[in-house]
Amino acid sequence: MICTGSIDKSCFAGSRARFRQGELSRVPCYERVSTRLTTLKHIGEQVDDSGLVAVPGVMITDPAWLGAQVDAAGRRYRFDDRPALGVLWWYSASSVLLGLAVAERDLRLDHVTLLVHRVDGRLLDARSDRAFSGTFGAALSVPIEALARVTGARRRALWAIATDSLANRVLWAGGSPGDASRLAACAGPELPNPRYVTVSGRLVVRRASCCLIYLAPGEAKCVSCPRQTPEERFRRLSHGG
Repeated sequence: MICTGSIDKSCFAGSRARFRQGELSRVPCYERVSTRLTTLKHIGEQVDDSGLVAVPGVMITDPAWLGAQVDAAGRRYRFDDRPALGVLWWYSASSVLLGLAVAERDLRLDHVTLLVHRVDGRLLDARSDRAFSGTFGAALSVPIEALARVTGARRRALWAIATDSLANRVLWAGGSPGDASRLAACAGPELPNPRYVTVSGRLVVRRASCCLIYLAPGEAKCVSCPRQTPEERFRRLSHGG
């Protein structure tokens, strides 16, 4: 069953594409979004995967495998705060997984193949063997629950990260705030509504989450980090850094 709704409208890995914007008809919410994004190709066709290893999506639910990915992130960023590393890992991973939703693919992990960097284990892309068929909140909750158990990261923070990832992926695909809201409605109430703001004539995501990259040695807060004063964030967004 396709969910319905009437709501009208980085720093990390994931394929990007640009599309023309246009008004969507009042049909079930995912169909309205996919009407606009229909020319988005399968994510796996957007990247050179010669340096990547294919891993079954269900491995995210394996505590040993997931723990190893978080450990690798700790080595890469040179710190060992386990909950913070869980958040940081999810910031990139959720962008990859929610790219599937924007590409009209099923997020359920038993239909997903993860594309992982051969050397450092980063999750860089994903493929799904099934088209999107309805809501995706339950599918998204599976990796969130697994990551919360393995790292101690707060579930509420992980859901907030997911909404920012969805907001960015829709924006990269040339969609509108209304498209992002309708997609978020298909995930149910756990996923906050994506937010945007116009800065110097440019639409950007008004983030609900922090990736915590600034906790790593030598790293600064992202340009759009919500843990800045509004004035500082606006200044940096206006000047691109």
